Amino acid sequence: MVKLPNQPSYQHACEIIDNFALSFWLPLLETLQEDYALGAGQWHRINEGGNALFDLNDAYIVKVVPPNWISQGLKEIDINSILVEDLSVERPALIAHGEINGWLYLVMTKLSGICLAEIWPGLTQQEKLPIIKQVGQLMREFSQVKPLQVSCLSVDWSTYIARLKEDCLARHKRNKLDDHLYQQITSYLEEHLSDLQIDNNCFIHMDLHPWNLMAQQNGSQWAISGVLDFGDAIIGKSHLYEVLTPCCFMVQGDKVLYKAMIEQYGIISTEKMDEMQDVLMSLALIREASDINFVMGQVPKIGKRDNWSTIARELFPLIN
Repeated sequence: MVKLPNQPSYQHACEIIDNFALSFWLPLLETLQEDYALGAGQWHRINEGGNALFDLNDAYIVKVVPPNWISQGLKEIDINSILVEDLSVERPALIAHGEINGWLYLVMTKLSGICLAEIWPGLTQQEKLPIIKQVGQLMREFSQVKPLQVSCLSVDWSTYIARLKEDCLARHKRNKLDDHLYQQITSYLEEHLSDLQIDNNCFIHMDLHPWNLMAQQNGSQWAISGVLDFGDAIIGKSHLYEVLTPCCFMVQGDKVLYKAMIEQYGIISTEKMDEMQDVLMSLALIREASDINFVMGQVPKIGKRDNWSTIARELFPLIN
């Protein structure tokens, strides 16, 4: 059996996931292949994401999650008690799960289609429009999920936001954020984060972007066929939070796409969204694991980005 350390440091866990060859993982994968009757075939490594991912015959995916962020994997398990009704697109079916030396493995079906990230940059605005409407519809479906209190997903909202706010400065420093912008974070959050509306408990996927969406082509038109990776999902108190990721990574400053997504979402009016630019920017700054340099790089630069309010107006443009 594969020799996984039961208490790896964060750096060691990253090294194992990023650098250890397929041969290191094969004893585990072949055991799972036999134990769960996955059939004959060869394993292939998928070099994406923050966990170890493997593909068997384009039919099954195995995800191995280290103890350091095992909660992400546990959410993938608990999500099955939340998403009891079908979505408008597919999601992976969980076949089995277990632990080895504190590492969690998940055996799931592989979704059909290709990763949307492979085609998104090359699509025209008109080609993106029906897809972004699908994203808005998917956001709406998630908002209608009954928010059961599940331990891995539920957060105490005020404590959660306070922790994100407290942790973000060190992360931005590690990510070498421009010092002029770094020095403005605390006062900016103090001014705008309190404007975040507190909603009733709702399910938030948190990570709807092209790398977590599958697409298929029907004639000349691409459409979303599946959604995956529920490792960041929470039961929280902000419908606005679901807007953040697709706005940064799919809308990318395009007002037409933004309006279409928000109208399809239907939870927050476009007029209200126009008042939320600085609140969304605040959420982008505190979001767990957010690399704001990378986020800003997803949206075309219009002018000088020397303060957060100016940046907010590029990342989250006025709709009306």
